[in-house]
Amino acid sequence: MKNNIKFTVPPTGEVGSYSGTACANRGETLAVNALRDYNSCRAHDGLPPLKRMPAGTVYHQPARFFITRKGGGYRETVDEFDTHEAAYNALREYRMADPSAHHYLSPRACRGWDD
Repeated sequence: MKNNIKFTVPPTGEVGSYSGTACANRGETLAVNALRDYNSCRAHDGLPPLKRMPAGTVYHQPARFFITRKGGGYRETVDEFDTHEAAYNALREYRMADPSAHHYLSPRACRGWDD
């Protein structure tokens, strides 16, 4: 999955509060991408770009949902989703396709998932 962060900028003297999502691209870090997104918002209002994010900006990882399979004496993560609805729909499919194991939603992946 993509490495995304959500960020929220508090109201400043020039701009009201702003929320956005940033992702790392080729040659651009998450922080640089977030600043570019916020400066784009400022440019829309005719304001000059900033060199750094305003004080009080909060960064947080979006929620992730994992489907874990338990069976045959071991446990493994088999899929990952950004929304609960998508994860639940896929969980139903996994349960129908493999009734010999127990599939469930988890907020964490099993060890080795990111390898």
